[in-house]
Amino acid sequence: MGAPASAGASSFYGTRPEPAYEAAFSASLGIAMWLVNSEVFPTAVRGKAGSFGLATHWVLNLLISVTVLTTIQAITPSGLFFAYAVLGALGFVFLARRMPETRGKRLEEIEADLQRGTASPVSGPQPEADMTRTP
Repeated sequence: MGAPASAGASSFYGTRPEPAYEAAFSASLGIAMWLVNSEVFPTAVRGKAGSFGLATHWVLNLLISVTVLTTIQAITPSGLFFAYAVLGALGFVFLARRMPETRGKRLEEIEADLQRGTASPVSGPQPEADMTRTP
């Protein structure tokens, strides 16, 4: 399973799409679910919305688990993980353009920005926030 013992790690990982998928997912959709659930939902519905988001996450995990073997037979393991890598990369691009910056903001500020439609996506290095402010 995998590359022969004489092949180096770089040639093994250079020809396998799993590391690309794992990196793309970890940097995009993998963390977004937890970020959205903890920061972006309005205070009044945060608990219910977070529960719904968590349930959706696990249902989708189940769907992937149930279909992965059939999909591997249909398009090979490399094809499946390449498709996952593409979806992860698309998720990264979507989040980079649409996920509002929350660093240094109180939950109430994030909620107000989202309600006004003034929440801006992450656009590069942000100045350090003054976390000592009082509401």
